[in-house]
Amino acid sequence: MNNATRRRILELGVTAPNVDNAQPFYFRWDGDRLLIFRDGERDRRRGNAGNYVSMVGLGCLVECLAIAASSEGLAAEVDFRYDARRLDAPWTAISFRGTQEPPDELLPGLEIRCSDRRRYQGGDLSNGAFRQVRDDASRFEGCSLYFQDPSDQNLLDYLLRCDEFLWMDKHILPEMLSWVRWTREAVQSTRDGMPWQSLGVNYLTSRLMRLVARSERFRRFARRTGGPLRAQQKTLQEQVLSSAAMGCITVQSTQPQAMMRVGRLFLRAWVRLNLSGYGVQVMANPSLHVFQHVAGVLPEDYPAESKRVFADGARVLADTFGLPDGEIPAWMFRTGVSSPLPEEMRTLRLPLTSVVRPDA
Repeated sequence: MNNATRRRILELGVTAPNVDNAQPFYFRWDGDRLLIFRDGERDRRRGNAGNYVSMVGLGCLVECLAIAASSEGLAAEVDFRYDARRLDAPWTAISFRGTQEPPDELLPGLEIRCSDRRRYQGGDLSNGAFRQVRDDASRFEGCSLYFQDPSDQNLLDYLLRCDEFLWMDKHILPEMLSWVRWTREAVQSTRDGMPWQSLGVNYLTSRLMRLVARSERFRRFARRTGGPLRAQQKTLQEQVLSSAAMGCITVQSTQPQAMMRVGRLFLRAWVRLNLSGYGVQVMANPSLHVFQHVAGVLPEDYPAESKRVFADGARVLADTFGLPDGEIPAWMFRTGVSSPLPEEMRTLRLPLTSVVRPDA
């Protein structure tokens, strides 16, 4: 494989989504094998107990690379190497071999895939894209995908209760807001995180959020008054009710590799829905924390009320989505008809020169 082919695969591959657009992976080539490592500095976050969030991001990245390789007449063979005792070792190695298969049908969608936190224009679950997304789930062992009408009141109530966690826990909100880029200059200079416009809020709200990000005193005041939480929940309710559906990906195991498969399935679902004119927004906390509770890794120092909500979440989501016994909610998102995302709302990526390290 020549250097130009390597570059083209990686340029498409790194468009994969990851939490807060932190881009927490780097790469080394070992001959024609691509080794994927975790960047510990970029991957530190409150909600990543058990590295399960990292696993979903890794799965999105692996699937994105596999689709990108198909444009070069190559098939990707994935060797999952994660070892919780050796986080500095490669988490995955991908080998590439020639194939006569045509490029993946989702290839045109990699460059248009984006997070869309705006209100949607509804949609129809009879759209063929939803059937195709469900079919994709059969490709990933132990994963299933369910959709539910967003107007279900029990589901909406649960989502609103989960949203309180952002204000109850004193760490999670400032951590998340540290990845928001408040100026055009910051967007261009960092090429990571999220421009404030992508949050789906107006300019005045964004300035208040900037104050929240910078001042613990202001955060304490905001928690006491409850005004920001009420505004946040109002926005969330409007977002959810504007959607065609809430999606929930489930697994049957708490092993890390199961969550990597979740990421691979989610990437395909996201790209396919975007290609069909549907926006997608990750809404992971209501399911991720249920998964972490089931796996026994939910942090002990989470607020007591939030832990009670997440402990009850498995029942709520099982009832809402009609989950069979043994299915563990792992990842959620909302989707609905949407227009192309304005350029200022799109996230940038780090240059390859900063994420590709010298050959092993």
